[in-house]
Amino acid sequence: MNDFLAQLIELIIQLLPDEVVEEINAVSLNELDARGLIIWTDGGNDAN
Repeated sequence: MNDFLAQLIELIIQLLPDEVVEEINAVSLNELDARGLIIWTDGGNDAN
């Protein structure tokens, strides 16, 4: 992706209401999880 397009997307996201950004984040997280690209932990070990 060229720099201009990346900056344009970043600007658009900054201008969106928080609720829309939160929904985009939720959908993105679900997609990454469905593809197996997230390793979930129980959060009990802060050593890492």
